[in-house]
Amino acid sequence: MVMNLTAFIRTIPDYPKPGIMFRDVTTLFRDATAFGYAVEKLADHFRQVKVDAVAGIEARGFVIGAPLATALGLGFIPIRKAGKLPSATFSQEYDLEYGRDRVEVHQDAVAHNQRIIVVDDLLATGGTADATIGLLRQAGAIVEHAGFLIDLPALGGRGRLLQNVISYVRCTSADEVSIAIKSMVVRGAPAIGVAAAYGVACEALRLVGLPDEEFRRELSQACERLATSRPTAVNLVWAINHMRDAIQSMNYQPPHEVAQRLVDAAVQLHQQDVETNRAIGKHGAGLLPSGARILTHCNAGALATAGFGTALGVIREAWMSDKSLSVIADETRPLLQGARLTAWELLDEGIPTTLITDSMSGYLFSKGEVDVVIVGADRVAANGDVANKIGTYMVAVLAARHGVPFYVACPCSTVDLKTPTGADIVVEERSADEVTGFGDTRWAASGVAVRNPAFDVTPAELVSGIITERGVVHHPNPELMLIHMNLV
Repeated sequence: MVMNLTAFIRTIPDYPKPGIMFRDVTTLFRDATAFGYAVEKLADHFRQVKVDAVAGIEARGFVIGAPLATALGLGFIPIRKAGKLPSATFSQEYDLEYGRDRVEVHQDAVAHNQRIIVVDDLLATGGTADATIGLLRQAGAIVEHAGFLIDLPALGGRGRLLQNVISYVRCTSADEVSIAIKSMVVRGAPAIGVAAAYGVACEALRLVGLPDEEFRRELSQACERLATSRPTAVNLVWAINHMRDAIQSMNYQPPHEVAQRLVDAAVQLHQQDVETNRAIGKHGAGLLPSGARILTHCNAGALATAGFGTALGVIREAWMSDKSLSVIADETRPLLQGARLTAWELLDEGIPTTLITDSMSGYLFSKGEVDVVIVGADRVAANGDVANKIGTYMVAVLAARHGVPFYVACPCSTVDLKTPTGADIVVEERSADEVTGFGDTRWAASGVAVRNPAFDVTPAELVSGIITERGVVHHPNPELMLIHMNLV
């Protein structure tokens, strides 16, 4: 049985702030079939996870967590709000928009090294969930996963939780995928492309009961909305156009057959991206000298792709045969993808990694402590200019000044031959809030003007080579790019 749970969830526009569509699960709880289905879907998600207990956050987290624990055959740990428990408790305070609050748990409710899933009804700013994770760790537990019926990615909670726990976002429509892309729940050009393809497929499944003409019209509009999610990553439009071609190839088929074709197309793109990343890794690994000290910027790993990674894929592949290499990871302001994501991925692989602030790289170059640079890309122009995370150009200039090779790893789908040069690439400007603070912490002077371009463009003359699944374009120029793309 497949149910659309959206119909059982109440939406409240412009709450808790303008532009946010709040979702309330209270109405879902009223319907026994829908609620049972929701719990079973969560249980399916966590059935293969090796944990000892489920922790639910008061109060709706109790309603979800207890039956989930029962379905998984696990114990249940209630996480209470302030003042609800006797004195023998662990407690953790945290900030909310309307003041401070506290979560508590009985000291004897949690065993040392107990492995736990945290659940609640929805993830908004992430404050309560973040505090709960800290509380359980204070009690000696290991938090393995967090699960929610609803994610409100525009409120930033997902990025906050990723500092503490591995978690997964479920999207069931094109608009949900679009929000996830805009808010950088999904980020990295290859991952954006694959997510967009799945977004089109999810939308087709959602619309499958409509008459043919209305189905195609609504699906076309969903593709248009998805395509505007972020302007710089070319893989987004590339993937959507691939899905549009699949729709066009089934002009006379009924909606349910079109929907299945789109699911198959999305899965194929997903698998193709992983294979592409591995090919990039093999082509790039030979460029890294033995014992290389590799500097990378932002995150171009498995979390930015469908799996394995582009720049980090090259490093992973090289690490398999050379355990003497090491990585220097720029923290990557303002959203700290290097500190939060790249460092985590590399340490998880056991690859020696040193974290630095973006402004420290010049010092390391000057001391001869960087042997090679490898980064990813969000768009490569026809002449070999590279758009990537802000700060990449600065690293490329430093590499050129100190005679250090600077490589870019990306799939051919990131190469945009319709864009002549980097000057023609639209660079996204993001919210000032990303620069003036992080999470709930504000550090900038109130009222200060802010610039926040998300990307910069590195001229082809600073690029030692572009590594794709087809090989390496050394010292790229327009002619070499055309040859590499098999157009000459």
